[in-house]
Amino acid sequence: MKLLLKCISDFTQGNILTKENVSFFFINIRQILEKERLNTKYPKILFFSNWLVHPELSRKNTTELILQEMRSAIVEHFNNNTEISIELSKKINLTKLREEILDFLEKFNIEKGFLKRQKDWDNMELTLLHLLLDKPVFFDKLKELKTEVDVNYNFIGFKLIEFDDSINYELLSNELRKMNSRILIALPKL
Repeated sequence: MKLLLKCISDFTQGNILTKENVSFFFINIRQILEKERLNTKYPKILFFSNWLVHPELSRKNTTELILQEMRSAIVEHFNNNTEISIELSKKINLTKLREEILDFLEKFNIEKGFLKRQKDWDNMELTLLHLLLDKPVFFDKLKELKTEVDVNYNFIGFKLIEFDDSINYELLSNELRKMNSRILIALPKL
């Protein structure tokens, strides 16, 4: 475990934000969470780490909580583009991810380094989001998600995509795919 902690410390002290470094940072944290049985204490780190290392997420035990939250946000706010954008981002909750990472670093006596500065965190967050582009997260074995009685498509998940130089949610639906249609929702900075 000492090597994992050293790698994490080297990252926070190095201030080099390549996609490879950000991936390695999350992979190392994930390994420690599993070894120390801390997955439930850091659910956002676990979710993002799993999302990062898999081409898609579909296993209920890795996605259930966040997907239930997102599902509720879609159903409740579907007809209001601004509200759904904000509510989905609250469920993804990059602010909570940062809090968990800082708490994790503190727990293991690792210097927070550049991650304590908001500007640097924003750059890391953007790098992470780019790593997650086009990696779908599916609503695995959850009840059908229909927003209203008269809506004739069922949402099966979401993914992040880049559109018009910004990152957006794309709601995934077999019915929309068959119609060659999409629902994109901007990912706002909260």
